[in-house]
Amino acid sequence: MAILIPIKEASRTLNISIRAIQIKCKKQGIVKIGNQYQITEEILNDWIKEQETKSETKSETKQKSTSISHTKQNKLRFATSQLLIAILFLLFIIASIILYYRLSTEIDYFKQEKKEIDKEHKTEIKDLKKRLFDAHDVIQHQEIEIQYLKIKDSIRNKNIKL
Repeated sequence: MAILIPIKEASRTLNISIRAIQIKCKKQGIVKIGNQYQITEEILNDWIKEQETKSETKSETKQKSTSISHTKQNKLRFATSQLLIAILFLLFIIASIILYYRLSTEIDYFKQEKKEIDKEHKTEIKDLKKRLFDAHDVIQHQEIEIQYLKIKDSIRNKNIKL
């Protein structure tokens, strides 16, 4: 004859609540005599084995989950680093475009300034050439006048001697 085990003792042995034991009994169709389920040692041992198998499966699942979690973390790190590289590359391109635009604007400004300076330079050269020609004309005129005065003076000196 099989030894019957009370629900409270089965609950302590399996380390689960009395209500969980009652639900197990109901699911497995264990006979209820009076107000007590007829839990035998065999049934309890089966439950213990089942619980051990479940805990082993849980630990294996946890290990696999941890392994998968590490793989996911590595993939996530890789994706994050790729995203970071892409963002940095995009920022580099934007900075290059801004720098190019600024330098292009400065180059245009300096080209315009050079044109204005060249115009002013040409105008100054024209003015200086004109002044030089005017000065040359003045000098020629003065030389002619000096020659005239010399001739006049020499004629006067000859008239005085005569």
